[in-house]
Amino acid sequence: MKNKAAVEARKKIQIHNTVGAWCQDTPRWNFPLMMVLIEVPDIENEQNDEVDDLEISLHAIRGTCNSSTMQLPAKVSGKIVLVLVDSGNTHNFLCEGLVPRLGLKIQKKRGLQFVVANDNFQADFYTIPLEGFDMILGVKWLCTLGPILWDFSSLIMQFVVNKKKILWQGQPPEEVPRLSLIQ
Repeated sequence: MKNKAAVEARKKIQIHNTVGAWCQDTPRWNFPLMMVLIEVPDIENEQNDEVDDLEISLHAIRGTCNSSTMQLPAKVSGKIVLVLVDSGNTHNFLCEGLVPRLGLKIQKKRGLQFVVANDNFQADFYTIPLEGFDMILGVKWLCTLGPILWDFSSLIMQFVVNKKKILWQGQPPEEVPRLSLIQ
């Protein structure tokens, strides 16, 4: 009798303190099986997701300009480089062949400094093989400028940084000889 009374007393106490059902067949608690899914952020995967979202235009890789781009010289580590400003690219890219020429080391470091028209800038770059351009400034960098006045017919780009009005004059693309069929 004492055992039955003790079981009943325990049952009353546990009913108020737990969630579950008391099994009548055997004196034990039967808890429902619950599965909880917890998403743990993976830092490495987050960085890879950003890399997966990179977009670069074919003309940027091949070294050709189109009507929505502007090329101009810049200075990186004291050396003149050719920059393509292109809103068709999501991020900024640096020619991997330029890295040793500039004495840079490829690392997960942010903020490569560069100079255009005597104005200093800083941006993050991904290194890839490029033909024709040393650097590509894409939307990631363009977004940091705020409002931009961009005249593609005159190759002029104007914006304000730190209350300073900046005007860039792009270079016309080099004429690429066209093939013609002679009969």
